[in-house]
Amino acid sequence: MKKTLTYSLVLFSVAALSILIMVGNQQPQKPNMIIIVTDNQGYGDVGFNGNQMIQTPVLDSLAKHNIIIDRFYSFPQNSYSYESLITGKYASTISEKPDGTPIPILTLTEILENNQYQIGVFESGNPKIPANHQSSNSCNEFHAAAKGASSQEITDSLMHFIRQSSSPFFALLAFHTSPALDSVPDEIAGKYRLMSLDEQTSRTYAFFETTDYHIGKIFESLENKGILENTIVVYLSSNGPDALRFNNGLKGRKGQLDEGSVRVPMILSYPNGKFKAQRIESFAGSMLDITPTLLSLATITFDSTAFDGINLTRFLNNPQTKFPDRALFFHLLSTTKDDSCVAIRQNNFLLTYHQGDTALYNLYTDPYQRANIKTTNKIVFKTLLKTYEQWK
Repeated sequence: MKKTLTYSLVLFSVAALSILIMVGNQQPQKPNMIIIVTDNQGYGDVGFNGNQMIQTPVLDSLAKHNIIIDRFYSFPQNSYSYESLITGKYASTISEKPDGTPIPILTLTEILENNQYQIGVFESGNPKIPANHQSSNSCNEFHAAAKGASSQEITDSLMHFIRQSSSPFFALLAFHTSPALDSVPDEIAGKYRLMSLDEQTSRTYAFFETTDYHIGKIFESLENKGILENTIVVYLSSNGPDALRFNNGLKGRKGQLDEGSVRVPMILSYPNGKFKAQRIESFAGSMLDITPTLLSLATITFDSTAFDGINLTRFLNNPQTKFPDRALFFHLLSTTKDDSCVAIRQNNFLLTYHQGDTALYNLYTDPYQRANIKTTNKIVFKTLLKTYEQWK
């Protein structure tokens, strides 16, 4: 009996030790990633940025419990934003072959594929994500970008992808307003008409409210599968509003260079990241930063010099950490050879150059760009111009 007991204890100890070794050798599970992109949704087209008319309860709740980068910048046109989002590089600096076609560069989706991620790309309306930036392996790609697909259809496709995917996975979900505004639920648009809003604004708000609902369903899907904690979700817009409407006082709209054109709402949710819920105002983020930041959060090794963007990870929990003194550059055209419409943002300053007209603003003291201070800040003005000349 004594020998039997001793033998049983030895077996138990060996089994326990084996389990501990196995657990110790297991690599942490890579996080899932979802990027949700809307277009034409300006800084003021959400409740959490001061709009008291639009109803975006899901986004407002996410903003309350996660990270907001208050000064987050897209680019004047959504095509440039998608290029930068998926490459971490300025669209205007991506080299071209003599025939005008882009020279292949490693994209976020390709890097993730190389690290055993499943890839899904989902777009409503008219597809805008460059095909060569989606996935290099068609067998690993669940792609729903049929022209005219509705927001409901791509949401359902994404939720199916989530249910069927084995972790880890990456999904890019793009809600395009065109031609969706023609088919928004009239009962939702109707309540905005009752607020004396014009037809376009009423339909636009109805579209964003419907999008907000779909985002809520996506989070429900993650929770139902038990993977919400280990999923990074980034929500942002590819450009500012396409018409004049409430934008919390910011100047400009889509296709321009001012704050209202490129400053957009941004939320990052990652429960396992243990980030403190807060609105970060101490530094400016960019579309360029998404790729290096996601790779860092997934502990995937990468060459930081391959990107124009910055890995924001260490600044998210401690925004007071000294942020690099970088400049952000904006073009209305896709090439740096045309200098007719450019803007440079560095620290608190914004310099715009539009067909010969120049202006300098201090965005810290004058976020609404009411005072052109180039004549009283000539050193800053000349420094920013020199910075642009060196960059291009």
